[in-house]
Amino acid sequence: MEKIFLGELLVDGTGRDPLPKPAVIVRDGRIREIRTRDGLPAKAERVDFGGLTLVPGLIESHGHLVFSGEPDAVEVLQREDDWDLLLRAVHNAERALKAGITAFRDCGDRGGVTLSLKKAAVQGLVSSPRLFVSGPPLTTTGGHLWFMGISADSGPELIRAARELVRRGVDWVKVCVTGGGLTPGSNVRMARYSAEELSVLVRDVHRMGRRVSAHVHGTEGIRNAVLAGVDSLEHCSWMAEGEGFAFDEELLEHIRGGGTFICHTIAGKREASGNPGPPLCFQLRALRSGVKVALGSDAGIPNTPIDELYKTLVVAVRLGGFTEEEALAAVTRTAAELLGLEGKLGTVEPGKYADLVAVEGNPLEDIAALGWVVHVVQGGHIVR
Repeated sequence: MEKIFLGELLVDGTGRDPLPKPAVIVRDGRIREIRTRDGLPAKAERVDFGGLTLVPGLIESHGHLVFSGEPDAVEVLQREDDWDLLLRAVHNAERALKAGITAFRDCGDRGGVTLSLKKAAVQGLVSSPRLFVSGPPLTTTGGHLWFMGISADSGPELIRAARELVRRGVDWVKVCVTGGGLTPGSNVRMARYSAEELSVLVRDVHRMGRRVSAHVHGTEGIRNAVLAGVDSLEHCSWMAEGEGFAFDEELLEHIRGGGTFICHTIAGKREASGNPGPPLCFQLRALRSGVKVALGSDAGIPNTPIDELYKTLVVAVRLGGFTEEEALAAVTRTAAELLGLEGKLGTVEPGKYADLVAVEGNPLEDIAALGWVVHVVQGGHIVR
């Protein structure tokens, strides 16, 4: 039987004007038709969300389900075993889904626990967003996330590690090209891999039908990753080798021309500080020059709860200069393109999965409305 979801307004994520009094007709988990309420099929089951606004299911493009989101998230992870981490990932997945996050790209776990979680989710054993997982990240000895990653110090070692991850079932291979803030002493500004080493990795991963995401803060690392042909640049902070920042317009042209995605993250500490920092301004410049920019929260890291993706968008709009429509696209339409699933996710259109969120208010007028989630629909099933 068909199911019809009714609301006060539909913001479909395509950029079109909102549709008043929408009826989203669903069959077998996919959207069959979108129309107004006149002349609806009599036999279909109706779900009326009253005065709420319907939006596409949100996509968290960069998060970590094994982290707690508490101030001591890293310390907790380091002292817990993999069974503890799996239980936390299950709990976090359910929290994320109830916050309207119907798809989640996990950018690094320990021991491959998110692979087990994804298997359980596909079997319907746990409540979870659609998961796209990387497993443990690849890093140099003592490099960023060494305490949860796989050490690989050369091109051949990168290939060997990536092949094992693909054998285990990852969707993405993540490589830490620069240091990171969660790993003291790892140097966020300097590249840990050369363009040649990364090229070997990227070619092999692409040959196996997977994609490569590169953790990059320093501009040197960004350059090496872009030259190697990675699929997405995580964080992409444009940090200079010494102090300050080194935004490079010529390199940006390479990013745009190569179709490389930027996935910029706005963690909770920036929302709390009220200062988005120069990197967010750089991402806006990149977006408006034609680069595909997705936004993520780095969910799970210290002070960044797994279910507060909307705060990333509040910062992007109120402090970073994004329009509401640009911010919404960065966690729906563009995020789906990043995953290579623009034909299935990211907008409310016929043929796509019936992943919907019903919120109070209009996010095109106030992006904070995405934090006022009342109902969540995944594949045509009400999960909240």
